[in-house]
Amino acid sequence: MKKQFVQAISVAIGTGIASIASGCMLPVATGTPQAATTVGRGRFGLALAQEGPVLNAVASDTSTIKSAGAFAATGTATVSLGVGDNTDIEISGDVAMYFGIFPLPTGGSAGIRQHLISSQGVDVAIAARVGGAAASAESEDGNGNTTTNDVSAMYVSLSAVAQGHLGVFRPLISANIMPMQITRGDTYDGLSTSATIGLMFQLGSIQLGPYATGTVFRSDVFSSDFFPSGGLMLSYRPDRYASTAGAPTLYVPTPAPPPQPYAAPLAQPYAPPPVYMPPPTDPAAPPPVSMPAPTPAQP
Repeated sequence: MKKQFVQAISVAIGTGIASIASGCMLPVATGTPQAATTVGRGRFGLALAQEGPVLNAVASDTSTIKSAGAFAATGTATVSLGVGDNTDIEISGDVAMYFGIFPLPTGGSAGIRQHLISSQGVDVAIAARVGGAAASAESEDGNGNTTTNDVSAMYVSLSAVAQGHLGVFRPLISANIMPMQITRGDTYDGLSTSATIGLMFQLGSIQLGPYATGTVFRSDVFSSDFFPSGGLMLSYRPDRYASTAGAPTLYVPTPAPPPQPYAAPLAQPYAPPPVYMPPPTDPAAPPPVSMPAPTPAQP
């Protein structure tokens, strides 16, 4: 049983690698679950997303399946660097997760995100990225002849996203268009259009949640039916709406000794009135009269 399981895993790995090596599969993620807000000047953020199934950029009409959805998932790591209060530079690296487990690097992208609108409860941003995915492998036939199989896709991704900020709940909706130039032997053009809905939650500086994407792909050699995909996103980014007021400062008065009680009034007599003295030039003035002293006050 254990031997059969190991053999099955080996076949799965070999099938996934052989698919891209033979040039019949080149997974590219089309979902855009990134937040509408930017990280802010001088700050950074990190986002991890896994999505599947994803676009097979080199799908062709030789397939009996009229969908460009590849039986694979992609993983994307994006670093955001705040170069302005509302502007981020984003750098991403992509891997193909064959059968959702086995990673194989495929490409990356770089671009800019601009926060445009911050209104009551809603944020709006636009983003632009330039990137590519590629794979190359060599095979040898029975005569010793070596054949190199190269597949690649260079693309421009233009997206717009609107996201609500309802406390910890941060739902988003976004649209993405990706014109691309594809090389599989010959070089031809393709166009992917997609829409994404995400149910994100902000927990401190962590934003995470599931998302769903619908994609339509057209190229010079293939026209795909609509196909759905889904994914999960986990990101670290400062919450632009976190309260910075903090708890109110509690005023604590400086301790001071209580005031001393007033002393009881002392029983002192009133001061005697002054003696009236007539002017010295008045010989008829009566002798001075002294007023009796008042009775001392009682306590």
